[in-house]
Amino acid sequence: MGEPGNLSRRAPGGNNENSQPAGPVTGTRRRTPPNKPGTPMPTIRTIELDVLKPHDPNVLEFAEAIAALGPDYRVDLDVVEMDDKTETLTVLIEGQALDFTAIEAVIRSLGGSVHSIDKCLVVGDATDET
Repeated sequence: MGEPGNLSRRAPGGNNENSQPAGPVTGTRRRTPPNKPGTPMPTIRTIELDVLKPHDPNVLEFAEAIAALGPDYRVDLDVVEMDDKTETLTVLIEGQALDFTAIEAVIRSLGGSVHSIDKCLVVGDATDET
């Protein structure tokens, strides 16, 4: 097996001659496999987020900042809970090709955080009509 404290990987068949030191575990997120050439990329059409944000900016300013990310972005925002410093929101965003990275960045820039993605609609071929 090797010396104590020496983490190694065994080669298939149990032959330890080809063992290599175990490297660090990097990232636990699953990555989307690359599309085959000519295959359309999946497109996010609808996403519902659970968001925690401070009272300032108000919900209208918050929704407008998200809607400004795309010419066809539609934002439906519900305040679910309020306390003395924060608001919990359900944010439903619709559009032909949503950019989740940009949406999350705007939410963070306004002092908010995405707690979860509660619902989404993703289309495999952007030419599909739904």
